[in-house]
Amino acid sequence: AVASALFPLSAIQRRIATVRRMVAGDGSPASSASAATGGTRNPKILDQLRKEAEEASARTEELRSLQAQLDSAGSSDAMRFFCMLVACRDNQPAIRELAMYLEEWKEPKVAPLLERQRVLHDSLEGKEAADEKVIREELAKLAGLDFSVDSFWAELELLQIRGSQADADLGFDKARTCWYSQLAAGQPFQLLYSRPLQIAGRFLRSVLEAISAPTADPKGIYVVSVIGAQSSAKSTLLNFLFGCGFAVSAGRCTRGLYASYLRPSS
Repeated sequence: AVASALFPLSAIQRRIATVRRMVAGDGSPASSASAATGGTRNPKILDQLRKEAEEASARTEELRSLQAQLDSAGSSDAMRFFCMLVACRDNQPAIRELAMYLEEWKEPKVAPLLERQRVLHDSLEGKEAADEKVIREELAKLAGLDFSVDSFWAELELLQIRGSQADADLGFDKARTCWYSQLAAGQPFQLLYSRPLQIAGRFLRSVLEAISAPTADPKGIYVVSVIGAQSSAKSTLLNFLFGCGFAVSAGRCTRGLYASYLRPSS
């Protein structure tokens, strides 16, 4: 998938989060079944416990392997290009141009997939759940194209957290300064991202803390949220009311949680 090639650390981190959820979900059935047996030799129960133990062991081993991959994965050429952009003097227009290019490149690829997904949903309505495999395959194709400029920031954060000497030339301080300028100007940023959902880490937190420096606003921060069904114009409404700049397009689903920080003039 394109997204995995551009953002290898993010792809590995998504799999780690998925496996951890599976491990957490496996904990209770095995222990409850064990407690329920009370030393029984029921072959069906014992066989179930053995299978659960093998699955738990396999997932624990997968987590070790994934962590090793996360520690050794290199940054992609696209990420190094992005770091060059944020380090240049005119980084703001350059990043806006990159965002426009990405959307233009994805549009002819995503649009037919979205239409195909809609047709499949309509045709499979009321049929057996097994037929939904085709929809899952289409969703996987869409996931491979589910990236934006926010994906570069998320990958950069993972690289900064890892702290590898091989990434020292990426210029994290310049990137932080660039992101600060964008967020302080009201540029949307992603707080929750990926699937399963993960919250942004200390790299974004340090940028947000810098925006509120040197003193906190005595009036506090007012949070305005919009909740609704998919494609019900939530982002469009916020853009109209506050000029947030959230990306909108037909069939687009805002995955995760986006926010904009706006400081009133009075």
